[in-house]
Amino acid sequence: MSTVADSNYDLALRDLAQNGFCSFDEFFSGQETSELRAKLDWAISPPFPLGDAAYGMDRGSAQQGEKVPQKIIDAALHDPFFMKLAHHPRILDFVELALGPVIRLNTSTVWLKPPNIGATMEAHQDAAHWKHIQPPRYLTVWIAVDESTLDNGCLHFKRGSHSHGIYPHSLLDNQYCISDPGVVGGESIAVPLPAGGCSFHLGTTVHWSGPNRTQDHRRGAAFTYFSGSSSVADWAEKQHPFPYVRGGPSAPD
Repeated sequence: MSTVADSNYDLALRDLAQNGFCSFDEFFSGQETSELRAKLDWAISPPFPLGDAAYGMDRGSAQQGEKVPQKIIDAALHDPFFMKLAHHPRILDFVELALGPVIRLNTSTVWLKPPNIGATMEAHQDAAHWKHIQPPRYLTVWIAVDESTLDNGCLHFKRGSHSHGIYPHSLLDNQYCISDPGVVGGESIAVPLPAGGCSFHLGTTVHWSGPNRTQDHRRGAAFTYFSGSSSVADWAEKQHPFPYVRGGPSAPD
């Protein structure tokens, strides 16, 4: 673990290069974390103010006729609060060290894992999902809005898996995940985080999370960035915005 006081991020960058992931127990201030928590309390309360397109509903609750959001999709495109968070200078300072000075935003998803019904996220690699960007130089920051624990479904990473390319993936229970369950074994590390902590992982790092078996939320805001030196397929550019967040024509001064 590192702290944000490590302003040169040397230890975290070493962990990222060696293991494919790194984490910070203290990255955001208490005020920043409280503001994010309050925003999510508002966003996931009926009548779900961000609009139907912003929410992915929990499969189990949907079958029972309940409307319980499982995630907020493209959060930064639906509300300026999340776009501002995607531009957070401490996040981008670290992303720049990992990816270079020109940075674009690929996705912005808030994973909600509601109490008791938040499901398992099977082992996968982000780069297997996003083949529209080549080369796949991705970095995801996962921000713990609530405390993230083994009981409520914290992230797990396979150490060193980023160095083995992209494993075959297939559909399992509506999730596009790694086909061979044997891949998950070996150097697997659970990364619990306090609220306000965060982790970073590369696009080829194998990761997953367990179910939420508690009475509390396990919410995490995830922003995936990619290097501005990578190319985006024409069809993808036409269907979805990939804003520059640093160093590009649409990035703020």
